[in-house]
Amino acid sequence: MPPGHTQPWAHLWTHIWAQSLAKTLTKALNQTMPQSRTQSRTNGWLIVLISLLGLASCTNSSDIVPESIHQQVSWRGEIDLGDAWLPFFFSWNGGDTAWINDGETPVPLKVSAGQDDSLVFQWPLFQTSLKVVRTDQELSGYFSDDSRIPSYRLPFRAIAASGSLFDAASLPSEQKIQAFEGQDWVVTFSDESGSSTAEGRFTHTGEGRFQGTFLTPTGDYRFLEGQVVEDTLWLAGFDGSHVFLFSAQVMQDASLAGVFRSGSHYRATWTAQRIPRGQPGAYNVDAESLTTLRPGKSTLQFCLPDLEGVERCIDDPEWSGKVRVIQVMGTWCPNCLDETRFLLERQQLFGTQDLQIISLAFERGSDAQAWSRGASRMTSDLGVSWPVLLAGPASKKVASEVLPELTAILAFPTAIFVDRKGTVRRIHTGFSGPATGPDYTELASSFDQTIRELIGTGTQQ
Repeated sequence: MPPGHTQPWAHLWTHIWAQSLAKTLTKALNQTMPQSRTQSRTNGWLIVLISLLGLASCTNSSDIVPESIHQQVSWRGEIDLGDAWLPFFFSWNGGDTAWINDGETPVPLKVSAGQDDSLVFQWPLFQTSLKVVRTDQELSGYFSDDSRIPSYRLPFRAIAASGSLFDAASLPSEQKIQAFEGQDWVVTFSDESGSSTAEGRFTHTGEGRFQGTFLTPTGDYRFLEGQVVEDTLWLAGFDGSHVFLFSAQVMQDASLAGVFRSGSHYRATWTAQRIPRGQPGAYNVDAESLTTLRPGKSTLQFCLPDLEGVERCIDDPEWSGKVRVIQVMGTWCPNCLDETRFLLERQQLFGTQDLQIISLAFERGSDAQAWSRGASRMTSDLGVSWPVLLAGPASKKVASEVLPELTAILAFPTAIFVDRKGTVRRIHTGFSGPATGPDYTELASSFDQTIRELIGTGTQQ
């Protein structure tokens, strides 16, 4: 990053803070002032807030928030999955930055000129983009994932519009809403290779709209949102990497049955039954037991190149005597992104004197140069300062070969906790991110407790 530049996310969070404060002040004014005076007073407060935002983020903030959020135009995009269209919203006013939400976090997309009068909307952390041509208030083109071999493309279209993700002729009845709502759905996904279990969580947010996610033994499906349309619940998830669309209907026995679509290449059916946790048959997976040390093993041994090509080993003198968190990950992996953001907070909380985070990156691409580009983009965009080692291609088989002391790597990410003496003390498969709510909070507390115990500070901080 050039000297004098601050991390883009710092400006982004300032921007989000100002938006939140503006909403709070507007609500308070609406409750306490006559309508004729509220609008002018609210506008005055907004002007003050926008001025404060400019002062708070004056260091190259134009690189991050180049246009006022109030000037953005809402667009409704759709990606063609072959047998259905996946909808999502983004904001863009024709300038060099568009915005798309990842859960509650606005993500800036760089917009640049492509070939033949086309435009390219580039995600900051993934090798994915929208490549489009604009005609009046319409966009058409394709979504491209260049991290895949061969490059993966899906048709895309968008119009300037706002409203609901899915069109519904009328609001669903309360009975239909209650038929889908719940935090304790035991889900079975089935495809030609077999079946797997998960837990579905679907929350009604009003007017037939839902938010939700699926927890699996190796992570979660992140932020999903959608709507009940007639007799079907639709949930969409698009974060620049995942291209997910779920549909479900209520069966006569009150269970759910539907289809899971991932891009144009994967289909699975799924069923769900309500079984609260703690009852027989409820979802229960121990993420601590999926990957373990092989008999007779207690330490890891690896030497891998960093982004500068320098070979680094786990027992390097620089890291010796520190508590180490080994993150098995890939920059193409949204769940790994969630964990990386989480670890950035842990590094700030515990410092670097006693704690050393090391990422082993298993990357998409045809060669080490491509792997390095993906990892370097992540370290730059997120401000990752700990070492990222290039461990090989994005393969759980390869990851298991790099770490032969373990039974097998079953998921990206996997977190390995190593004490000051180099002994592996804990292995956690997958990561339950912010979309999982209480599971994320519980996991964060558990990780913090482990780090404190290994550092030697116990439960005190």
